[in-house]
Amino acid sequence: MNNLITPEWLSSLDRRIAEMPDDTERTQGAECQRPLSRIDMIAPIVYTGMDGFPTRYDEELQHDEWFAMFCRARSVVERGGNVLLCGTRGGGKTRMACELAQRAAIPRSKSKPKRIYQTAPRIFLELEAASRWANEETQLDIVNKLTTCRLLVIDEVQEQTGTAKEAQKLTAIIDDRYRHKLPTILIANLNPQAFTATLGPSICDRCNEDGGLLEFTWPSFRNVKVSNRPS
Repeated sequence: MNNLITPEWLSSLDRRIAEMPDDTERTQGAECQRPLSRIDMIAPIVYTGMDGFPTRYDEELQHDEWFAMFCRARSVVERGGNVLLCGTRGGGKTRMACELAQRAAIPRSKSKPKRIYQTAPRIFLELEAASRWANEETQLDIVNKLTTCRLLVIDEVQEQTGTAKEAQKLTAIIDDRYRHKLPTILIANLNPQAFTATLGPSICDRCNEDGGLLEFTWPSFRNVKVSNRPS
């Protein structure tokens, strides 16, 4: 019997494997397993390997202003910019970040493929724990994970304690991502003035240059759900 496994065959196999996309990375226009919703028609799901994102968003949104902001935010994220989402509680800020993580076609680069969601308090707790105890992850490991992922979402930015150390760490993470054109989404239940004051001039300058701030001014979607529940 002839030996079919030749060095040339192995070389071509290695090349094909290297060219394959990540298991969780899909092509634009990937088929959905459910009927197309409004957001599916605007931006099909292209990525499913979510790290830390909430999984509670099943209901379909029908809100013209929210969709207009989603389209604006998606264009910023896809070109590697930063987006600030602020405003009322329950206005769909975290939902928008989750949808952007699944649907924004972020160019493949030298960044790691993960798209990570984390709250600001959790980031600071993990960094503090890494500095105090002999954890598997060091502070540098945590920072590297956050600065090299393809998309980073930091929620609850308003929950910082206001210390200089926290501000320095947050600025360092965002600055590193800014220099490598990796998109970041920051979320806070604050008005624009309070949000910019919380972030500080360094972060705001970077966000204003290649992104922008979107304010959610409509009533909470949670209140609508409660009012529509049967008694």
